[in-house]
Amino acid sequence: MEMPAFVQRQRLSHIVESYTLAGEEPAAFETRLDALATEHPAALIELAMVECLVNGWLRFPLVRGLAFLAEVEARLHAWKSDPITSFVSPLQFATITGLDPSPVFGPEAAALGTAIQSG
Repeated sequence: MEMPAFVQRQRLSHIVESYTLAGEEPAAFETRLDALATEHPAALIELAMVECLVNGWLRFPLVRGLAFLAEVEARLHAWKSDPITSFVSPLQFATITGLDPSPVFGPEAAALGTAIQSG
C-alpha cells in the first residue's frame, strides 16, 4: 500500500527540520525539495538525504541549504544510471532519522532492524 503524499512530505520535512538542512534560504530550499519530490520517489529522496547527511558529518561545517540539495540531487541522478546501493542499513536509517525504515527498505526492514538490535 502506498503512503499518502502528505505523509511522504512530512517524512522529508522531519529529516530537514531535525538537522536544520534548509539553511539560510528556506523558501528556495522548499521549492527545490518540492521539485525533487515530483521527479523522484520520496523513499529515494529520504535515502539520498541520509547518505548525504552522513557524508556531510565528515566535513565541517555541515553543508546545508541548496548546496545540500545539490548533493542529494547528484546522488539521485547517479542512481538513475547505476544500481541503487546504500551504505546505510535500515537500523542506521531509523537511528539517524527517527523514522520507520520500511518505506525506504521494504516491509522486511522492520524485522531486520529488530533482529540487529537484539542480536
